[in-house]
Amino acid sequence: MDSVATLRDRKELQQMPLPPWEFLIPADGVKTYVWENVECSAGENLYAGLRIIVVIEGTYNKDIAPYVAVGITNIFSFVSMAQCEPPREISHISISDDATGLGAFFETPDPDSTIVKGTPEKINAGILKDVWDAYYGQQYGHRVLLALQWFRKALREKELIDQFIFYFIALEVANYALGAIWKVNSGVSSPAWAPVKDIFAKKIKSITFKTVKDTRNDILHGKKALSKELKARIGTCIKPMRDAIVYLVGSILGLDDTITNTITSKPTKKLPFLYSKIEGSFENLPTDINKLLEDYPEIIMSGITYKYSLSDTGELGIAFTAKRTFKLPEKTMLRDGRVSIFRVGDKTDVIGVSKLMIRKISP
Repeated sequence: MDSVATLRDRKELQQMPLPPWEFLIPADGVKTYVWENVECSAGENLYAGLRIIVVIEGTYNKDIAPYVAVGITNIFSFVSMAQCEPPREISHISISDDATGLGAFFETPDPDSTIVKGTPEKINAGILKDVWDAYYGQQYGHRVLLALQWFRKALREKELIDQFIFYFIALEVANYALGAIWKVNSGVSSPAWAPVKDIFAKKIKSITFKTVKDTRNDILHGKKALSKELKARIGTCIKPMRDAIVYLVGSILGLDDTITNTITSKPTKKLPFLYSKIEGSFENLPTDINKLLEDYPEIIMSGITYKYSLSDTGELGIAFTAKRTFKLPEKTMLRDGRVSIFRVGDKTDVIGVSKLMIRKISP
């Protein structure tokens, strides 16, 4: 996990091995171990973020582990006043009493690549000109830009709650501007949230603004736990909020309905990235968690090469090869290895599956 927060200072990081910090959640039967990820460079052990292992015994829900990891990350960020990115899942291992198990490892083979893996979205020059002409010199142009800045932040976010909050701020900014226009035209102040409510009633219709407002209150006032049900409700609000902002900005700028309808008809596109999932079955896994913590299975990837191609219809083809080796506890074996390559962006696609050639590195 990328983090500026650390459990030890740079001097202490030179004293290997690093003992983990242990966190217990008795109600859920969960133990969590946190310690630093360290990379050795020129003889010095340098901090490279945090490692988190969530251990759950018995029958469990796979959603618990990410939830626990995010919660601890939030607390770390709070007490250190330091940036901590959302934890990225690296591996998932299940261990049976007979020391067999299943393993899945996740890797992003191209974190530094500047080549966009998705299909580019061409800008409509005619619509761009109409929007620019309507914006330029507009009395409330500064508020339009502020609303669009929050709109842009929401578009780039992968976390559902952050998307919702950023879209809601954009709604609030645009609502204020449209309310000011309403007052100038009618001579009276508009009721609270009237412009947004009007847009939802006339243009959105799939949900009411009340649903959005109630969801906002549940999130920002902590009225409800972040359950699956609340996350699902947040998800149903995202596109209606996105489209409502477009219509609000269109009303402020006096844009024709054909323009705003064209914009809202587009799917949201995010910068995609590649990752691969490596799966296999384990034999002779340590059932003692302390032993496993000392020598946790991990994958090492090196020698990455890429080859890109364009089809006749303009679709980007990506092929990459890499040498992968596993660091496994003594006597542990990983069999039946498979590599699945995913492209994540507007949607998640499996773009290739291959047999994994396994080379073991002794602990």
